[in-house]
Amino acid sequence: MLVDRWNKKTVLFATILSGLVGNPSALLQHKLARIYAVTFGVSVVTQFFVPAETPIIPLLVEKPLLLSANALFGMGIYISIFLAYALSGPFIAIFGQSNLFIFCRYYF
Repeated sequence: MLVDRWNKKTVLFATILSGLVGNPSALLQHKLARIYAVTFGVSVVTQFFVPAETPIIPLLVEKPLLLSANALFGMGIYISIFLAYALSGPFIAIFGQSNLFIFCRYYF
């Protein structure tokens, strides 16, 4: 993979910047083609983020704490996925479909 050959910190930083570029897409509610284009671009860049985030853990954590750090990382991912599914129904009921997109984009 290309990510294995590149500096992981640079890849992570670049993909986070691309996420910030995607934030204005919340203002494009009625321009579906632009929303698709921005979402596609952010998704393509995210494909580089995912393989770079896990291998950077050993660079940030000392060897005795590596098992715990990997476990916390995995738990964080699965808890966030669970919460997203569990809260999506109530959020749509409270905020409505059109307002939910803007709310989630700026607060999550």
